[in-house]
Amino acid sequence: MSSISQPWTQPAERLLRWPFLGNLMTLAQAAAAVLALWSLWTLTATPVVVTVDGITETVHTHRRTLAPLLADLGLELHPADRVSPGLDTRLRPDMTVTVERARPVRVLADGRDLTAYVWGETPRSALREAGIPVDDYDRVYVNGQPVALDAPLPPRNATLAQPTYNPGHPWENLQVDSLQLRVYRSIPITVDDGNVPYTIRTTA
Repeated sequence: MSSISQPWTQPAERLLRWPFLGNLMTLAQAAAAVLALWSLWTLTATPVVVTVDGITETVHTHRRTLAPLLADLGLELHPADRVSPGLDTRLRPDMTVTVERARPVRVLADGRDLTAYVWGETPRSALREAGIPVDDYDRVYVNGQPVALDAPLPPRNATLAQPTYNPGHPWENLQVDSLQLRVYRSIPITVDDGNVPYTIRTTA
């Protein structure tokens, strides 16, 4: 009795399996290497406590000084902003950094429309910081309402909006109420009633 032997397929199956297993091992080694590098990066980073406009977060960085760290955090600083310690300060573990951003104000004066960042608490001081001189006869409107030059400005109200899909840094969701200052210049008018001429200033 003769028998027909079945083809021996086990070596072929092994050949099919081995490349697959090799790829898995390569992927596993790559993942382990990435994880090790990430762990090393995290362990060697410097923790820094950053407070921006009263909102605090601890960040980790490999930067050596403060200025590039703030740039990494997406903070666009203006000359009037207050940063403590100085931007050239060398970072150290658990260091505390405070950033206070000046108030953005839209100024409409002398045909110009500009945005200034100020700390002034009255229209006069805010306009002075914005480089807009005023005198006692000029009229100033704050958010459309007439206000005395030395009256207090509305308080700075800020709300923290809820993050959507990407929370980012918490201060990125801080929304500050807008403030608009409009200046109406007084005009000198000379009055001659037949006696001694005199000059008055008016915005009418």
